[in-house]
Amino acid sequence: ERNLPKGITVRMLLDHTSGLGDPFLVTAVDRQLRADPSAVWTPERFLAALPKPRFAPGKGWFYSNANYVVLGLLVERVSGRPYAELLRSTLLEPLGLSTALVQPDRPGPVAPAHGYRVAKDHGRVRPIDLSDGSPTDPFTSVVTASALALGRWGAALYGGGLLPPELFAAMVDDAVRTAPLRPPIPYGLGVQLVEVDGQPTYGHSGRLLGARAALRYLVRSGISIAAVSNQGEADMGPLVSDIVRLVLPSPARCGRCG
Repeated sequence: ERNLPKGITVRMLLDHTSGLGDPFLVTAVDRQLRADPSAVWTPERFLAALPKPRFAPGKGWFYSNANYVVLGLLVERVSGRPYAELLRSTLLEPLGLSTALVQPDRPGPVAPAHGYRVAKDHGRVRPIDLSDGSPTDPFTSVVTASALALGRWGAALYGGGLLPPELFAAMVDDAVRTAPLRPPIPYGLGVQLVEVDGQPTYGHSGRLLGARAALRYLVRSGISIAAVSNQGEADMGPLVSDIVRLVLPSPARCGRCG
């Protein structure tokens, strides 16, 4: 793309070391979204709003949604097929993920849950519906899969042999490469590697206006846990930890565990 710095590799886009800024953090973009909520933002329009690079390619770590927009365009150029169509035919449909979709490619199978922000008013919590009346993002809903579909995706990606062994190893082992750059969470090629209640996990979390999600695959037990919420304030991490404690009793509560 014309406005991308030279020297950015696919690996840098995947592990967020490209240095690209994030248009979602640009005040002018926020104003444009609110001024015309019904507008469909193409990848080209999104990338046209790129702020200045955060650092030279490969010299730091910064999470930017722009990295994966560029990757989506690259996939389209290499395959010659629309990104949404390719995702459906090669991943979502073969895995039976009927509730997962790419917005606004097609309407979802069920009405989306409205996204909410939470306001505190004199000590009381007041939910504010963010819907603009449309069925898709950025305001009505940014959730594009049910928790069940998200959990199944995690099981397939991290435990079901979806990737060839060499690609899976590259995805996970890249966290060693990014570690010196000190990401807030250990990060490989599009995957977070964190411990939850002492359990090593692979997965990813997400947050946007009116939505929050977390996916964690428990490496030792092969259990995939997903939590999705239609609010953007409360972290899903504590809920995932509670679920881990429910599905994996500690040795103190289970004499046969160990």
